[in-house]
Amino acid sequence: MRCIQTLALCAMAVLVLPGCQRATPPAASAGAARADYSPQAWTLPTSTVSGQPGLATTPDGRLLLSWIDSTPGRRNALQFAAWDGSGRWQSAPRTIVVGDSLVVDAANPPQLTATSDGALWVHWLQKDPDTRNDLQLSRSVDGGFNWSPPLQVATAARTTDLGFAALWPQTSRSVGMAWLDGEPVVTSSPPSASTQDAPPTDASTALHAAVFDANLQRSQAGTVDPRACDCCHVAVAVTARGPLLVYRDRSPTDIRDIAATRFDGTHWSAPRPVHADGWKMPGCPVNGPAVAANDNQAIVGWYTAANQQPLLQLARSVDAGDSFAA
Repeated sequence: MRCIQTLALCAMAVLVLPGCQRATPPAASAGAARADYSPQAWTLPTSTVSGQPGLATTPDGRLLLSWIDSTPGRRNALQFAAWDGSGRWQSAPRTIVVGDSLVVDAANPPQLTATSDGALWVHWLQKDPDTRNDLQLSRSVDGGFNWSPPLQVATAARTTDLGFAALWPQTSRSVGMAWLDGEPVVTSSPPSASTQDAPPTDASTALHAAVFDANLQRSQAGTVDPRACDCCHVAVAVTARGPLLVYRDRSPTDIRDIAATRFDGTHWSAPRPVHADGWKMPGCPVNGPAVAANDNQAIVGWYTAANQQPLLQLARSVDAGDSFAA
């Protein structure tokens, strides 16, 4: 039931927020539920032991639902199905990848996206045979029946935060991807063989991004922010001026407010706070923001507990994320 309720809310966010519009509701008696936002039952094509749900829209208006099937006695399976909006699922669930090495983490789920050339793209986290995790990316050109050999986008020790990623269509044949990586970065030249001292490292979790073409070739790769919150998912919505990336930042004094940056196809803008909550948090709260966009309008939603007051907040931008209203 929790899964169905959560997905109903996610579907409302996907369908309502991007357009910031709604149909005129019919007349209702005082105190009656608003007809345009009344909850509807949504039967999902998942097994009874499924989790890590994700929703994505396609250029032709369908919804893609992805999840991990963890039925006992079977190997974990990353699956998806398409909803055409007419009241039915277009097909039986299709399996993307199967294996016990598939990482099942409610805070770090896989994600699908679609480009206008008809291709589907997906990322997921997978355990290495040794003690590392790999962030994988794959592409399908036949509606998800077959998938390309995965590209290892990043790898890190299993004790290190990796993933919490977001995908978006960059062009008709390429996607952008942003992810967190806590793998230490060498900040000076390695020592000579005669010294036993390890090279200085930066232990902060960094936010990275890159663009991947139809052959999974990487370009425009770089660090968006060298210090981000360790295990809070990131989110992206495409504005008329480029993808708007929002994430939970982390200052040197552990202020963990939401920041936003936009990609112009070559560079990311300097990250700016969506709002200065001033939430000082010594550990990762394991939640990140959500964002939706239509043309140059964008809405960001997030959780904060600044001053010991838990809040869910929304802020709106009319300039593609350059600034946000109260």
